[in-house]
Amino acid sequence: MKTNFLFSTIALTALVLSACGEQNKNPVKDLSQLREKGSTEVARGPEKPQILTETIVVEKPVAVIKEQSTVSADSIVIAASPYMTFSEGQKSSFEVIGQSLIPGVRLKLSGKNLPAGAELVAAANNDQKDRYVLTWTPAYNTVSANSNQSKEIKIKIAAEVAQAPNEKIRQTLASLLKEKEVVLVVTKNQQAPMDLKIENLSEVVQEDSITRFQVTATVPGVDDQSTQKPVLRVSFDGVTMTQGNSFRELDGSRHIIADENKKDAEYLGNFKWKFNLVFDTKNISVQPALNTDGSVNASAETSHLRLSFKVYNEVLSTPETVKHIQIALIKSVEAPRFDVSGLAQETLELTPGEKLKLSFTVKSANAKGKIKMELPNLKSVVGSPKISCVAALSSAEQNCQLQWNVPCAAKDADLSQEISMSAVATANGRSSEIVKYTLKTVRSAKEKMNCTTGAKK
Repeated sequence: MKTNFLFSTIALTALVLSACGEQNKNPVKDLSQLREKGSTEVARGPEKPQILTETIVVEKPVAVIKEQSTVSADSIVIAASPYMTFSEGQKSSFEVIGQSLIPGVRLKLSGKNLPAGAELVAAANNDQKDRYVLTWTPAYNTVSANSNQSKEIKIKIAAEVAQAPNEKIRQTLASLLKEKEVVLVVTKNQQAPMDLKIENLSEVVQEDSITRFQVTATVPGVDDQSTQKPVLRVSFDGVTMTQGNSFRELDGSRHIIADENKKDAEYLGNFKWKFNLVFDTKNISVQPALNTDGSVNASAETSHLRLSFKVYNEVLSTPETVKHIQIALIKSVEAPRFDVSGLAQETLELTPGEKLKLSFTVKSANAKGKIKMELPNLKSVVGSPKISCVAALSSAEQNCQLQWNVPCAAKDADLSQEISMSAVATANGRSSEIVKYTLKTVRSAKEKMNCTTGAKK
């Protein structure tokens, strides 16, 4: 045991001496730096766990059209509504799509038998170049007046190959190209007449006057070649009381008549029409002004009227246009009128021996008016005829009668007479103008009547 221990000691000493011999080198290189680095590591402590990041790229899915194994007519698609509805005078558009199920193939569409003015063109801003738009504004009168308000026009939409991946596919598709039939349904113009204007009819009209005026309106689709011309309707809307007014508005349409010189509607072009009318307060009596309670306003200086205008095509009309008119009353009371239809003719023919009994009437337009007659003295006239008048159901009407027993001895010169009479109407303390009527008489061509033989002519 002692021998072994001694050997070990000697060996260890030799190793130390060999490491630290004459060259005087440290057993560990830069020991001081290592010790310094070790102190730094101890002071820093244990390392923190590391965080690793990974970027994942996500690609947007792309739709891929799988190429068909065979090329057939089903490879071509023309998508369009089978019925496209248009209205006369109105612009409408419909989309049409032409596609191929074969990648790399693009179609071009065209229309066949398109009506005048219709166009099939590629849609604007169309990146895929497969969308087209059919646009048309049917002309007025495309649908005849005798039809059922609509018309059908058949057209075809054809496709051709505009682009193909190779010539073989182009030629194959060219032999399979098809057409799609589409029906264009045109309805009769649905636009109502418009822009009604009343010209040359002022808001104040004088009594006892004739005012010529015009009504114009635009009637889309109706021109001078149309079978059905526009119609003007003038009416009273029945409104008599308006809030804030101290009077009633009366029916003004009763004063409207057609212009005798231009009875028919006049075409001005561009679907505009003119109607020539007359507002007559001379031959058509003016109704007295009324208070709100319906009583006559005897001191009124004006009478207030209202009337409405509409222009119609076959079924539609312009909006109602109401016109308010004041009639300046320059005559205190409407003059009476003679109705002499019972006298048979303007000139009364007399035959010697004839016994006449003829009737006529004199009327006032004012129901509350009173007629005063001034009759002639006919004692000096051959046969001494008589004219008498009595009030009828009211004082506003007089029934008159002429009695004349013509003598057989009456001479032709005696039977040529002018018999004058006059009438005046009064109401509310005012009088109308005096109206005169003159009856002319002559000898008739007939032989004497009821006369004995030998009577002198």
